[in-house]
Amino acid sequence: MGVIVFILSLLLFFRGGGMVMYSFVISLMIWRIEKEYPKKIYGKVVDIKEDVDRKGRTLMRPTVEYLWKRER
Repeated sequence: MGVIVFILSLLLFFRGGGMVMYSFVISLMIWRIEKEYPKKIYGKVVDIKEDVDRKGRTLMRPTVEYLWKRER
Protein backbone atom coordinates (compact mmCIF):
# COMPACT_ATOMS: atom_id res chain seq x y z
CA MET A 1 0.00 0.00 0.00
CA GLY A 2 2.81 2.40 0.89
CA VAL A 3 4.52 1.82 -2.47
CA ILE A 4 1.35 2.71 -4.38
CA VAL A 5 0.89 5.92 -2.39
CA PHE A 6 4.55 6.83 -2.97
CA ILE A 7 4.26 6.26 -6.73
CA LEU A 8 1.04 8.28 -6.92
CA SER A 9 2.58 11.13 -4.93
CA LEU A 10 5.58 11.20 -7.30
CA LEU A 11 3.28 11.29 -10.31
CA LEU A 12 1.28 14.16 -8.85
CA PHE A 13 4.47 16.00 -7.88
CA PHE A 14 5.87 15.82 -11.41
CA ARG A 15 2.50 16.74 -12.89
CA GLY A 16 2.35 19.85 -10.70
CA GLY A 17 5.93 20.77 -11.56
CA GLY A 18 5.13 20.42 -15.25
CA MET A 19 2.15 22.72 -14.89
CA VAL A 20 4.30 25.33 -13.12
CA MET A 21 6.95 25.15 -15.85
CA TYR A 22 4.29 25.40 -18.57
CA SER A 23 2.76 28.52 -17.00
CA PHE A 24 6.26 30.04 -16.64
CA VAL A 25 7.02 29.46 -20.33
CA ILE A 26 3.66 30.95 -21.38
CA SER A 27 4.23 34.04 -19.21
CA LEU A 28 7.70 34.52 -20.77
CA MET A 29 6.18 34.31 -24.26
CA ILE A 30 3.54 36.91 -23.38
CA TRP A 31 6.17 39.19 -21.83
CA ARG A 32 8.31 38.98 -24.98
CA ILE A 33 5.37 39.76 -27.26
CA GLU A 34 4.39 42.77 -25.13
CA LYS A 35 7.99 43.99 -25.20
CA GLU A 36 8.33 43.67 -29.00
CA TYR A 37 4.97 45.19 -29.86
CA PRO A 38 4.36 48.12 -27.50
CA LYS A 39 1.95 49.89 -29.87
CA LYS A 40 -1.58 50.49 -28.68
CA ILE A 41 -4.76 50.52 -30.68
CA TYR A 42 -7.46 52.90 -29.55
CA GLY A 43 -11.12 52.15 -30.12
CA LYS A 44 -14.57 53.13 -29.02
CA VAL A 45 -17.40 50.76 -28.13
CA VAL A 46 -20.37 51.80 -30.27
CA ASP A 47 -22.82 48.97 -29.58
CA ILE A 48 -23.31 46.09 -27.17
CA LYS A 49 -25.44 43.07 -28.08
CA GLU A 50 -26.77 40.76 -25.41
CA ASP A 51 -27.22 37.06 -26.02
CA VAL A 52 -28.01 34.05 -23.84
CA ASP A 53 -26.11 30.78 -24.26
CA ARG A 54 -27.43 27.25 -23.71
CA LYS A 55 -26.58 27.34 -20.01
CA GLY A 56 -28.56 30.52 -19.45
CA ARG A 57 -25.55 32.80 -19.07
CA THR A 58 -25.77 36.31 -20.52
CA LEU A 59 -23.13 37.11 -23.12
CA MET A 60 -22.19 40.68 -24.02
CA ARG A 61 -20.77 41.21 -27.53
CA PRO A 62 -19.30 44.69 -28.04
CA THR A 63 -18.91 46.31 -31.45
CA VAL A 64 -15.73 48.40 -31.53
CA GLU A 65 -14.74 51.16 -33.93
CA TYR A 66 -10.97 51.45 -34.09
CA LEU A 67 -9.37 54.88 -34.35
CA TRP A 68 -6.24 55.89 -36.28
CA LYS A 69 -5.36 58.64 -33.83
CA ARG A 70 -6.16 59.02 -30.18
CA GLU A 71 -9.14 61.31 -29.58
CA ARG A 72 -8.79 63.79 -26.77
